[in-house]
Amino acid sequence: MYLCYTAHLPLLYIFIVYGVLPVLDDLFAHDWANPTLEEFMELEDQWRFKLPLYINIVVEWFAYFYCIRELLKHPLYTQPV
Repeated sequence: MYLCYTAHLPLLYIFIVYGVLPVLDDLFAHDWANPTLEEFMELEDQWRFKLPLYINIVVEWFAYFYCIRELLKHPLYTQPV
C-alpha cells in the first residue's frame, strides 16, 4: 500500500482490495482444515468459534473506513485547474 500513497494512485487501493484480493482468494481458497458440516454444527454454539467472526467484522469495518478516509485525503485528479 506504500506504492499507492507515494505514487498518488488512490484508485490503486480500490483495485487491489476489490480486484486482486478476491481473485487470489478464489485461486487459493481451498482449505483442508475447514470443519465438516457435523463439526460446524458442534462448534456453532461455542463462543471460541464465534469470537473470531465478530472480531473480523469489526476489523473489516475499521479497515473500510480507514481506506475511505485515506482516499479522501488525496484528489482523484492531480491536474491543475
